[in-house]
This record gives sequence, structure tokens and C-alpha cells, in this order.
Amino acid sequence: MQVSWSRAPGATGYDIEVNGTVRDNGPALSFTHEGLLSGTEHAYRVRARNSLGTSDWSALATGKTDVPPLPPAAPPGLKAEPTSAFAIAVSWGEAERATKYELEVDGTVVNAAMQTAYAHKGLAAVSTHTYRVRASNSGGTSGWSAPVTAKTPVAPPTSVIDLSHAGTDGYTFGQSSDQVRRYQTFVADSYPVLTGIEVMLRKFGNAGNVTVSLYATSESKPTGNPLATATIAAGSANEDFKALPAALKYSGLQSGKKYAIVLGQSGSGNDGIYEWLAGADVSGDYDFGKFTGSAYVDESNIGDGWTKLYVAQSADPQPQPPAVPTGLTATAASSTSISLGWTAVTGATGYQVEIDGAAAYISTTAASYTHGGLAAGSTHAYRVRAVNAAGAGAWSAVATAKTGQNQPQPPAVPTGLTSTAASSTSISLGWTAVTGATGYQIEIDGSSTYVSSTGVSYTHSGLTAGSTHKYRVRAVNAAGTSGWTALVTATTPGQSSASVIDISHNGTDGFTFGETSDQVKRYQTFAANANKKLTKVEVKVKKYNGPADLTVSLYATKDSKPTGSALATATVKASAIGEDFAVVSAPLAYSGLASGTTYAIVLGQSKNSDYANYEWSTSEVNASLKYGKYSGGKWIDESGIGDGWLKVYVGQ
Repeated sequence: MQVSWSRAPGATGYDIEVNGTVRDNGPALSFTHEGLLSGTEHAYRVRARNSLGTSDWSALATGKTDVPPLPPAAPPGLKAEPTSAFAIAVSWGEAERATKYELEVDGTVVNAAMQTAYAHKGLAAVSTHTYRVRASNSGGTSGWSAPVTAKTPVAPPTSVIDLSHAGTDGYTFGQSSDQVRRYQTFVADSYPVLTGIEVMLRKFGNAGNVTVSLYATSESKPTGNPLATATIAAGSANEDFKALPAALKYSGLQSGKKYAIVLGQSGSGNDGIYEWLAGADVSGDYDFGKFTGSAYVDESNIGDGWTKLYVAQSADPQPQPPAVPTGLTATAASSTSISLGWTAVTGATGYQVEIDGAAAYISTTAASYTHGGLAAGSTHAYRVRAVNAAGAGAWSAVATAKTGQNQPQPPAVPTGLTSTAASSTSISLGWTAVTGATGYQIEIDGSSTYVSSTGVSYTHSGLTAGSTHKYRVRAVNAAGTSGWTALVTATTPGQSSASVIDISHNGTDGFTFGETSDQVKRYQTFAANANKKLTKVEVKVKKYNGPADLTVSLYATKDSKPTGSALATATVKASAIGEDFAVVSAPLAYSGLASGTTYAIVLGQSKNSDYANYEWSTSEVNASLKYGKYSGGKWIDESGIGDGWLKVYVGQ
């Protein structure tokens, strides 16, 4: 128990009364009462003294020692499964009241902190390992769990060290300074021979060939001379990321040792660069960085460079049957089907699935299988083995699952949906009732906020005269929702005859167009009013890096996207457009606008570029309008980011 107090003016010392017994505490302003039992209460008071005497006692202070928690029980569910010929995954369930776990690995205790999983790596193939786990807290330590053992399988003749990922960012190499080369480290496993690699790259400009080198490392950075070098031809790369192979070969990889793959550009003065796909962290054990021309610099915070390293037991491995599949799971997918899944086996060309001990196996090339046509509430047993040209591997352990009981099903899709203008400000919907439905959801103009109804009709009111709206309906019950009906549309009567169709706004965001592949063009839809002639349009845009002239076109639409050829096109000189957002006028002329019909204004540039582009000012104006881009040969809706600033000038 810790007791403390404030200094008394003129005091030279203090007495403390502990549970009725007075002690001389000297000049100290605190006292530690030790050797106490848990859960016991104690009383204290203090007085000051000097050469003239003592003060009165302070008010009494009491305190109670803590009662420690009960020790935790042994963690449940300890299991160990091989994940390869050289590694075993160990996991266990959480123990109530635990603040720390300790795992005994082949007799050696490992502090697992609060983790409930452990990866045992660097093992020999066909080796057996034993594990048990215990939990602890301030109140004590549990007993050990029952031990479990696992045995690593036979190592296949070849394997892959896989540093691939789904990142989207690229990082440059091949410059004359700063980002001269890039490196990615990896840790060798028990395969001593490197037979080749793949890296995910893209190229810009007239770049030279890619040099691919293997280095030893020191302090997780490349060191010394390259151990092996290969080349990727520049002609095999383009401006889109793709996996490129390199015949990088080396015999003598040491298990557990860290190496580095280094990418550069051959020659100097090439008018081009490369990017290595990164932006995702595959493992905290690996490192990614650059060579500035004088030193290697770690940049692991940006992720790992996409790499696959192909390794083998020997330089000329003989075909062998594949290893045993691991991680087999069987899960009830419904009342009539069970889904199986397992970890893909390196070198396997297919798999055989044994069902309920039958001698007729199911063959599949995927690492999954769905067993259908089963009775509700029935139990089934499965095991799987891998096959290739050398034969079949050993069977996995058996996995069992039981199909679920028959469950209520979501309702069918409603039929007969109609939409009719009821007035200049409302539209009425109706559809056929669905058996088993308890209600319906109505989607209006693509909004994700649905209107709910228990009936089979709905009136959409408060609309603008001459406005067009889209609807679809789905049925709901306790089991879920049906699919959506097809879209229906209706237009309220009384079209506006305003001379300006105004989709302007005060937004500050801009979205690019004028690129060569992704954001090639951008479009904004509008609904024509009673005026038939288009005289000009105004758009708010800005340019950067000196683009070509701006093109402004009118298109018809299908499914709210541009379709066919342009109905009219105008050009605005790039010199008339600034680098800050400003309204630009284009003399776009067209006669024949149809009242209530949706059209699209499409912006582009006369010569596309990935470096010199435009941006269109964008913000939400009207949820019924559509905004998007032309990319990859098709129009793509991006209405979630708003509407492009637009004014359409019309007349009779």
C-alpha cells in the first residue's frame, strides 16, 4: 500500500500511524506498507514535527489491497497443421482472463504474448513436432493443454516463394539518379536452386531492357557483387502492369538466409523508365527499397515489390507425385449441399475427392468442390489427394460436415411493374403481389435509400414538371430479398421551356479526362426540355501540363450512357483554357432535341496523353443525372462522385 502527503511548512520530520502503531518516517513525504495480504483493509494518519513539538494528526485514510484474479484455464482447441513441407501453423482458442500465452515448441517455451497463433518455420521435410500451450495472468498460470503433434509432408521437387499481391501502386526505377534501381528481399527456404522469377512491371517511354539480379544482403540491403543476372527484353513490357518472367538461375541458396532481387535498366540515356508494382505488404520479414546511385535506401513502408521466385531441390528435378493437400475444410453451404476447400499443392495438375469412402472419386482441377443434391440434415465425410503426371499423392485427413435443415427462402422477383405519370408532379407505380413476401423495397433513380411498402403500389410525389424518373422493385421476407425487377421509367407532363438547362454547382473537386487508356473521356447526361435547338454549352474545366485542344460533343444515350456516333462536336483551343477552374464556352449546335429524352455531353482532347490532361469540375447536383468516363473501350458510370459542371443553352 502506498501512502503519501503534502509538505507541512516548518516541518523537519513526520510520524505515521499504521493500523494504530506510530512509526518515525523521517523527512520523507511517502510511506510504502509492504508484506500485506490480498483483500485486507488498513488505516493511516500522519503528523508533522520540528524542534518545537508535533502537529495534530491528519484525518484518517484507509485503503484495501487488491484481490488478484483467478488464474485462467488452459487454452482450448490447440491444433497444428502443416502449411508446407517446411512449416506448421499452430493455433488455439482464447482462454478467459488470460493476459499472456506461452507455447511450448518441441520442449522450448515461446512467449506468444496475446497472440493465439504461431507459425513454426524453417523445419525439415517429413519431421514431427510437438506443441502445448498455457495461459497466465497476475493471479497465476494455467496448466499446460494436452499436447498435439504434426508432421511435415514430403517436399515436392519444386516450389514457389510467392511475394505476389493485389497492390495498385507502382514505384519507379531506371532513372539516372535517385531511383536508379529497386530491390526486394526474400528469405530462402529449404530449396537450394533458383530456376527463374516473375516480376510485375510496366514501362513508360523508350526504356531499355530490364536487368534482373540476385544479391546477398547485409542489414537487409543488397551487398557485394550480383550472384546471378538475367535480362527482360524491353519489348515484352508496356504501359499496363503485367507479370514478366526472367531466366534468373542460381544454385546455392541457403535456407533461412535473406537475399535480394534488384531491378535496373540497361544502358544509360534511355528516354524511359519502369515501375515495379508495390503498395501492399506481403510480410514484415521482407524489405523494399531503392538504389540512389550511391547507396541503398529502405522504403519498406510502401509495401513489397510483386515477385514470384521459382525454386527447386535440384537443377534438374525429377517428376514426383505431389504433396498431401493441407487445410481441408467441409462446410454446409445449404440444406442440400456441402462446400469443400483446401490449400493448392505446388506441382499438382488436379485433385481427387473421396466422398463417404466411395471407390469412385470426383476429379477437379480447382482447390475446391461443392457436393450437391444431398438430403437436409445428412452427414458426409471427405478426403482429398493431389495428382500430376508422376501419379497421385497421399490422402489428406478426413473432414466431415452436416447439411443444414430446410430454411425459409427469399421471395421471387416481382412481375408486372408499371410506372405512369399521375400528374405533373407525381408518378404511380404498381406490380403483381409475390407469394411469401412480407413487403417490398422501391429503388428510385438509383438511390441506395430504398422506399419500403407492404402494398403492391406506390406514388412518387413532389416531382418537377417534365422530369424523368426510373424505378425498380424487389420483394422481402424474413429470409432475405429477391432480385430486382427490370427498370421502368416515366416522365411527368409539362416540359419546361427554359433556355438554359443548368447543372452548375460550387464543387471544388475535379476528375481527369484525356488519358490514353483509363480516363479517356468524361460524360454528363441531361434531359432535353421543350426547346429543340442546342446553341452552345458551357463547362467548368482546367488544364495541366499543356494538353491538346478540348473537344466537346453531343451524344444520344442508351441506359444513361453515351451511344453511337457524336450528334455534334465543337473544339475549344487549349490556349483559351487556364490552369485554374473556369467556365469555358463551346459553340455546339444541333437541331432536333426530343423533349424528355436524355442526352450526354462528352469532353475529351484532340490528342490523348497520360501526362497532359484536363479536369472537369464535379459535385452532386441531381441523383437522376449520370456522370462517368470512357475507359477500356466502354462507358463506365461514376455517378457516385457527382455531376460535371454544365450549362446547356437551348431555344426554339
